[in-house]
Amino acid sequence: MTKRLHHRSARIGWAFAFALSLGACSADTTSWSPAASPKANKVELVHLTFDVPFAGSEHDLDGEGKAGLEAFLARNEVGYGDRVYVIAAARQTHAVAARRAEGIARVLALHGLAPSVLAHAEWAGRPPRADAVRVLVQRFVVRAPGCPDFRKPASGDYGNTESSNFGCATAVNLGLMVADPRDLVQGRDDGPADGERAAASIRRYREGKETPIDTSGTGASPK
Repeated sequence: MTKRLHHRSARIGWAFAFALSLGACSADTTSWSPAASPKANKVELVHLTFDVPFAGSEHDLDGEGKAGLEAFLARNEVGYGDRVYVIAAARQTHAVAARRAEGIARVLALHGLAPSVLAHAEWAGRPPRADAVRVLVQRFVVRAPGCPDFRKPASGDYGNTESSNFGCATAVNLGLMVADPRDLVQGRDDGPADGERAAASIRRYREGKETPIDTSGTGASPK
């Protein structure tokens, strides 16, 4: 009997040791959480500035100032989605500075931009030169999540949590294809609607005079 119990205890001991070895080889997923790796784009607001210098009391752009401004626009690809401000002064402004700002706005308009001209704006900072007018570009930038993300082991997940790479492609593709990242922060207004046209379509529907859908070239069989 004693010998039989000894063999039984030995088998239990070997089974327990084997289970421990399997546990050591299994992947530990308890330290990973989907909340630690969100698959979402981050949108940041950045400011790009260029100070246009003027000589003396001149209010017209000279060749050097215009070339510098155009180089700034080209280097930063200023265009769709950007908000452009022309700021005459940080605090108090004067007539010459205002005329300079208007002249810069006309140059920007030639590049297809619609800048907002501000007499002064402390939030834009003070130009390093007193005779300079600041051009500030406000832009939203998308920061995509770190993808691909395969930190979570593929096996040993007894909690059946989602893959660490789940949602990566969707988030990155959205960040790459959005034309204006500002739309990820706040949606746009619907804009003005044509009430007369909308009412006419409802009237045609009620009177059975709606325009039939053109199915030519779609492969639909005629009724």
